[in-house]
Amino acid sequence: MTDDSGAIDHLLRDEVFGSSNYQSLARMLPQIATRCFAAGETIYQAGAAADHVYLLVEGAVKLVSPQGRESALMHRRFGEEAASDAQHYLTGAVALAAVQALRIPRAAMATLVAANPALKTDLLFSLASHLAGEKLGRRSTPAAPQPAARRLTPTVGWLLTLLLPLLVLLCGDRLEFGLRLEI
Repeated sequence: MTDDSGAIDHLLRDEVFGSSNYQSLARMLPQIATRCFAAGETIYQAGAAADHVYLLVEGAVKLVSPQGRESALMHRRFGEEAASDAQHYLTGAVALAAVQALRIPRAAMATLVAANPALKTDLLFSLASHLAGEKLGRRSTPAAPQPAARRLTPTVGWLLTLLLPLLVLLCGDRLEFGLRLEI
C-alpha cells in the first residue's frame, strides 16, 4: 500500500488520471502500491501478463520492444496494456536509475475506466505514444480565430442601430443637417 495523500497528488498531477472523477480515484487508492526498483532492474517483460499500470514518481524508465529496440517514456505512465483488453505487455520496462512508481492493479483500472469512459481512449493514446516514440493525443480541431474586424463588425452594427436614432432624436436640431421638417 502507499501513502494515500502522496498517491492522490501524483494521480491528480498526471494529465490522464487527473481528468478522472475524484471519487473514483479515491476508491482506487487502497489498491495502489508504491514500488521501488534499482537501476537496471526489470519492472516487467514484454509478453508477461499485463497486471498493473505504473505511474512514475521518481527516476527514469526505458521501454524495450521484443526485438530489443529501446525507447524513452513519453510521459510518466507505462504499462497501459493493463487498462485495456490486452492480456500481455507489448514492451518490457527497465529502470534506468533508481525508480519509485505507483503500481495500479488491472482490476482497479477496470473500475476506474468504467467510472471514467474517456480514460480508456486517453490510455490507448498514452500507450500508442510510447510505441510511436512521440506524443499522441486527441486531436481537437480548435475553432479558427476570427479576425478582429469580423468579431467587431456585428457589435458596432448593433450599437449604431440602437444609438443613432436616439442621437438624431435628442440632438437632431443641433446637428444642422440642413433639413427642416415643418408640419
